[in-house]
Amino acid sequence: MSLVEKAKISILRRAYDRRLRELDGVLRDPWRFQEKAFRGILKAASGTAFGRDRGLTAGMTLAEFRRRVPCAPYEAFDPYIGRMLAGERSVLWPGLVREFSLTSGTTAARGNKYIPFTRGLWLSNQTAARDSLFFHIRRRGGDFGVFSGKMLFLGGTTILNREGRGVYSGDLSAITIRRLPLLYRRYYLPGYRIGAIADWEEKIARIARMVRGVNLTFLSGIPSWVLVLLDKIRADHGRPDATLKEIYPGFRLLVSGGVNVHPYLDLFRRTVGPEVDFAETYPASEAFVAVQDGAMGDGMLLETDSGVFYEFVPAGRIEEDDPPRLALPEVQTGENYAIVLTTPGGLYSYILGDTVRFLSTDPPRLLVTGRTKHFLSAFGEHLIVEEAEEAVRTACERTGARVLDFTAAPVFPEKSGELPRHEWLVEFETPPADLAAFERILDERLGELNADYAVHRRDDAGLLPPRVTSLRPGSFYNFMKARGKLGGQNKVPRLKNDRELAEELHGLQ
Repeated sequence: MSLVEKAKISILRRAYDRRLRELDGVLRDPWRFQEKAFRGILKAASGTAFGRDRGLTAGMTLAEFRRRVPCAPYEAFDPYIGRMLAGERSVLWPGLVREFSLTSGTTAARGNKYIPFTRGLWLSNQTAARDSLFFHIRRRGGDFGVFSGKMLFLGGTTILNREGRGVYSGDLSAITIRRLPLLYRRYYLPGYRIGAIADWEEKIARIARMVRGVNLTFLSGIPSWVLVLLDKIRADHGRPDATLKEIYPGFRLLVSGGVNVHPYLDLFRRTVGPEVDFAETYPASEAFVAVQDGAMGDGMLLETDSGVFYEFVPAGRIEEDDPPRLALPEVQTGENYAIVLTTPGGLYSYILGDTVRFLSTDPPRLLVTGRTKHFLSAFGEHLIVEEAEEAVRTACERTGARVLDFTAAPVFPEKSGELPRHEWLVEFETPPADLAAFERILDERLGELNADYAVHRRDDAGLLPPRVTSLRPGSFYNFMKARGKLGGQNKVPRLKNDRELAEELHGLQ
């Protein structure tokens, strides 16, 4: 190792030691840091147009804040954001906000969410991203080997769009690269030029070629797209059966974000290598919420000292006009909550759209259980994504099947006397020897997990048994390609209350 490399590792080691000491204090009293975040945001907000409209003051109580700023989705902020995109200052956050991360999922006029990306939000994200790396180092007994090579981030395009004078928008990847500290920039791949390629298949091919001969130690991305890249890398090396660890002996860490990684774990262990460390993260354009600090399956640690203030609403009540809002000390394990954010990016009482469940409250560790809009309850059964993934996992485990991806949709009665059912459209890597057994186990496990589902299924009184449709290989990839949704943060919805997605998949068979 060169003197320069030794100096860099020394800097990183000091930062690592300092951060672990800080976290000891955070975990002893996370609510103290949440109160600090709340006060800091209110102080900043009081001098903004939004703050004046809502009468926000630095010293107001949480109860008063809740009365003045009810829970709201993105659309409530869109008029303010339009003014910011035009260059107006101090609208949602003090000063001129120059960068906005683009994400989908809104009915607003511009067709995309434009999430303000402030310096405070960048520092918050940086804290969480660094924690993910430092927790990996701690799990590996202080091994800094992840910094001995290159780190590949599989994100969206790195191109920024000009919105107004000095104001830009783009994928979060583009903004992150622009702000990446010099210490970390030398580790980053794929670089700006390849990162700027909009065509996902071309980007994957270019990345696979560029990492030949590279000492790759780290890879981060959404699981389904990571698997596509891994297949391309193995094919490019002429080693279709090799693990990533066999191709890159120095490989240390695979980081997943955006979806639940657990349905992919078995496949990852076979394609990446069982000795590689896997880490789950919970990033969103609005805030980097949580990172895995312990073993896989123990949940992710809520980032309580990153400057974001969290509230939690019982998931079944998030659509109410004035739902109960719980602060961190009030949450309970085992309950399903919709997460509400107040951030140093100028979003207040913002409904993120995700549901979470706490595995522990001391320290606060959680799992992402689904989306507030992604559930299956066309007939009152109230299935959530977590239950769907667990039922599929159990059916795979008991039948020897392996699933690459799936979605479920309702099948509505077409004539009097018919009963509804669910259709599960599944792309298998290894199909079950007995599809009927897979369907039966899926059905039984859903009934064990969800009382409403069990009531509907009892004696076939309200719901017929689920029907599993086995899709051709590549069906989900081709579906996403047809929609122009390859790569980046794009994901297949697990559950839908209509048949639009299901019918499109049938059309590809």
